[in-house]
Amino acid sequence: MNVQELREQRTNIVADLRAITEKAGEEKRDLSDKEIESFDALKSKVKSTEAQLQRAEFIADTERRASGETISGKTDFELGNYSLLNAIRSQIPGMSGDFGREREVSQELENRSGQKAKGIRVPFEALNVEKRVATTAGDAGFLVGTDHRGDMAISALYPQSIVFALGAQPLTGLRGDISIPRQDTTAPASAWVAENAALTAADHSFDQVTGTPRHVGALSEFSRNLMLQSDPTVENFVRSDFTAKLGAAVDAGVLNGSGAGAEPQGIIGATGVSTLAATTTPTYPEILTAVENVAIANGLSGSLGWALHPGVVRLLRSTLKESGDAGAGYLMETPTQLAGYQAQISTNLPADGGGGDDSTAIFGDFSSIIVAMWGDGGIDLLVNPYESTAYSKGNVQVRAFMSVDVLIRNPAKFCTITGIDVS
Repeated sequence: MNVQELREQRTNIVADLRAITEKAGEEKRDLSDKEIESFDALKSKVKSTEAQLQRAEFIADTERRASGETISGKTDFELGNYSLLNAIRSQIPGMSGDFGREREVSQELENRSGQKAKGIRVPFEALNVEKRVATTAGDAGFLVGTDHRGDMAISALYPQSIVFALGAQPLTGLRGDISIPRQDTTAPASAWVAENAALTAADHSFDQVTGTPRHVGALSEFSRNLMLQSDPTVENFVRSDFTAKLGAAVDAGVLNGSGAGAEPQGIIGATGVSTLAATTTPTYPEILTAVENVAIANGLSGSLGWALHPGVVRLLRSTLKESGDAGAGYLMETPTQLAGYQAQISTNLPADGGGGDDSTAIFGDFSSIIVAMWGDGGIDLLVNPYESTAYSKGNVQVRAFMSVDVLIRNPAKFCTITGIDVS
């Protein structure tokens, strides 16, 4: 049995033990001989199950530490009652509350990662940074007022997170640098030969896709009153705020990371990604050529789609496929589809701000993108109630750090269209 099944079995046995004692208690008597026999048998079964569980947990933890496991959407401990606000409150001096669960989870994450947190460890699942995020505008200060409306909390405007919606794959649980073998040629190739003719031998050729931890963080300031609020919508607001900040940073790295300094190498500018220079405004044949380039590389499979800047969408939706022929339709008929493939919009793509930096559109298989996240240690969340500006207002600063890298398994499965003038 796996870890979850063993835990469920232990829970069921404990429930049976409780039922025996509660029945005797309700009847105000000691356990009967038969009940004692059943109790002892269940007690032995609990000990046996716990021993099996310890072995299973050890094996699962060792395997996860060794290679990294995609664990998006699941965890080895129950997070149903986990509170991100409580994790923050637990670091504020004088703040009262029951923070036992958050501290217990943090300790478990520290044990898994082998690293001591500077603040408190928060599991990835608590923020769901790998999920698509949509937010609206506003300021946290307006959460506290005479007529508190937590149900109408307004968050800031962030670049929309799109890469996971397009199919990028999160990989968590990593410890050391990651290396993924990749076959880099089609050799040995098949061939037609005449009778008694020999085939030409060739060796398989492999290279590697590698990644190393790169650190991305977000710094927010929250009012002390906000930390005191118990409204569930405030909890959702804080989660959404950090999710949007970190999600936008990850998206920027995947789409347009420079590969220089601390940034990962994103799709734009990556070696092996085909590039098509547009004539200011892409023509429909140029759009189809981008798809063709991926098809020629045998990359037209997986989670195919477009990543577009809002200015590009505006341009494509207002430009006819055939000049002067409205019946031919527009380059982009809807905001969510281009040339028969899904399209997502993000301001993390470059745009022309008057300095000649024209926008770039990306087409390709986004499932060939791996967003590697290091450690079972989750996100390191550190609260600073003594930062001078925040302290003078009675506020607290909250800093979140996570370690990620972007791996492009098959660059040939992408094509970029550059030089799109959205000024």
